[in-house]
Amino acid sequence: MQLQSLDAQVYRQRSRRLAWLFALVFAFLGMLFSSSLVYFWGSSQGGNFYLNLTGVLLGLGLTSLLVSLNRKHPYMAEIQYAWALKKTLNQISNRMPQIKAAAQANQPRALQCLYFYYQGLKQIYHLEDNPHHQVELLADIQALKEQLESLGLDYSHLDTFDPQWLTDLEAG
Repeated sequence: MQLQSLDAQVYRQRSRRLAWLFALVFAFLGMLFSSSLVYFWGSSQGGNFYLNLTGVLLGLGLTSLLVSLNRKHPYMAEIQYAWALKKTLNQISNRMPQIKAAAQANQPRALQCLYFYYQGLKQIYHLEDNPHHQVELLADIQALKEQLESLGLDYSHLDTFDPQWLTDLEAG
């Protein structure tokens, strides 16, 4: 995974539009399927809960299918990137105690993982306009930069992450 430069305004605008669009599609399909099922197989006495539930689940399934089929559309490129970045950051976060311990021992691979993690978090916070933890994050980034500089390691090119790095850290 490589960090990319994105326009935060475009990301927020597209993610909001797509969230609304998919919510409306889900609501429409859920109501359409529920109404159709009740119309054809329902009882006028009531008790159509399971038909309504089936209609909503069908609407959810079809909406999920539409999202899945359209996830590679160019309009969703920023959102797809953010999803992939969040997934990668989650993989790193799940192993954070090991990474921080290895970083304390000045292991270069752990320092690379940690630097990518901090830069990725910084980008997600920026994209989602979430300034709440940025002060703490910027302090962590600065401390890591100082550690890298004291070891004579260049951090200017650390905008990529290879999942193999996590495997390497576990192995050794």
